[in-house]
Amino acid sequence: MKGLQAPRTTAGFAAALAVAGLVTECAPKAPTIADRILGSDLRLMPKESVGLAVVEMKSLRDRDAAERWLDELAAGLDNAPSLEMIRQAVGPEVVHQVDSVALALVAQPGGSTGYAVLAEGEFDEPRMRELTGGQGIVTLLEVTGRPDVSLTVLPGGNPVFGPRGVLVRLLETQAGRSGGLHESSLLGILGKVRPTAQIWGAIDYAPLADLARRALRAGGGDAPLALPQAGSGNLRALAFQGVIDKAVAFDLFGQADAEPGARQLADAARGLVALARLSASQQEARQWLEFLDGIRIDQSGAEIHVQGTLTSAMAHALAGHLPGSAEGVALPDSAAPPGGLALPPPGVRPPMEEAQPSGTGGRPPA
Repeated sequence: MKGLQAPRTTAGFAAALAVAGLVTECAPKAPTIADRILGSDLRLMPKESVGLAVVEMKSLRDRDAAERWLDELAAGLDNAPSLEMIRQAVGPEVVHQVDSVALALVAQPGGSTGYAVLAEGEFDEPRMRELTGGQGIVTLLEVTGRPDVSLTVLPGGNPVFGPRGVLVRLLETQAGRSGGLHESSLLGILGKVRPTAQIWGAIDYAPLADLARRALRAGGGDAPLALPQAGSGNLRALAFQGVIDKAVAFDLFGQADAEPGARQLADAARGLVALARLSASQQEARQWLEFLDGIRIDQSGAEIHVQGTLTSAMAHALAGHLPGSAEGVALPDSAAPPGGLALPPPGVRPPMEEAQPSGTGGRPPA
């Protein structure tokens, strides 16, 4: 009789495994950046996007400092609209309704790079539609020999600024005639980014280098040797994320072609940190050393991970070299621990990981 009980035991064990597997399958999965993209108008950014930077304005209490940072970012782009231009176009009250701002760099025919600036928020769609005068796309600024600045409004009221050609492609994506950001080469490296980040994005260097080569060939020139070549071990893609408070916790995720190249890049990064330590002046030495001591550089396979914390004291020390970096941007009250978030000691990071949903992974052990 005892021999007949074995199948029941085996069957019961198998049933238990099946139930456990079903529970695991049905358990809610932690959100990812891909979910953030697919669940918003970010998905409409053209699949040809080779760079992306997103600022989650809704999670920042000091919006003025964030807007100054965005203005500085836009100033580095050829004819990109500044926030002042956006304010004039949509009105200052609309700017304060923005929940997030995203900038995408979009590959253009002929080797050039265009852009699209998407503002997401709770907008009055009929009011926003009035901005285009009933047109799908309206041009706000044209300068001979430079890209135009145009505006379109998506269903729901989110405005998008950029050259007309880029906006046409974005509307084609919205109509289902073209692929969106979820088909972009950026999505792979963006998988490193946590959805709790307040500032995040990525750059895909490989297609940017290909664009430069095509443009040079079209002009009868040769590509510089510094441009990445397949299998060269150069940096192929880079993602970044940050949480901003009185201190700024940041992560950089690099992807090389192969492990030897990643190891070389990690060694170069460590060398730069060592050089920075030597170059610190007496006045800035303490702040420099605190910042540099908190930088961690890890390499695994073809991947590189750089993380660090920039305290307000260090930001003030660098204010003369990095304009605007000393401006503090605080987390909203709901995201900060009771009593506020104090400045962490050197090498200790603000609680981005604590806010991270369980199951999304953590940093490699020291």
